[in-house]
Amino acid sequence: MMGANWQKDPQHSYEEKFAWWPVHSNSGKLIWLSKYTIRYTYYDQNGKPPMKSSFWKFVYTKNEFLLAKLKGA
Repeated sequence: MMGANWQKDPQHSYEEKFAWWPVHSNSGKLIWLSKYTIRYTYYDQNGKPPMKSSFWKFVYTKNEFLLAKLKGA
């Protein structure tokens, strides 16, 4: 039986970073000397985790992240 404080594990977590060195987003855009966001996804919509690591990593520019949030990703 689960306790009263039980919560479902989060599907995503986000980390905001600053690109001091050039970083490529998942769309192939170059990010340099600006902020960008990394989304770590721990399991998909079916509840299955990734096979090769403990998360999937998605790198977004500021505008790509805004569009992803507006689309509900």
